[in-house]
Amino acid sequence: MVRVKRSAVPHERLVTFMAHRNPGRTYMNVIGREFSLKPQQRKDLQRMLRDENQETTLALRSIVVTYGSEGKGGGAKSFVVKAA
Repeated sequence: MVRVKRSAVPHERLVTFMAHRNPGRTYMNVIGREFSLKPQQRKDLQRMLRDENQETTLALRSIVVTYGSEGKGGGAKSFVVKAA
């Protein structure tokens, strides 16, 4: 039996999730809970969102959603922001 590696968050689900969110910040811990992400999956998602040429990042940008973070290290807060 061959196992197919699935993405932590299907790109379409994340874009749809953010399209239906109200404007403002959505912290990564909220997204992690919504999609039942393990810590490494959340880190992979954040790495993907930092890549400005990645397909999902471009799709989010088309609905005026950007990735950001505040602070450094363990106290850093990462989020996506949907413009009004």
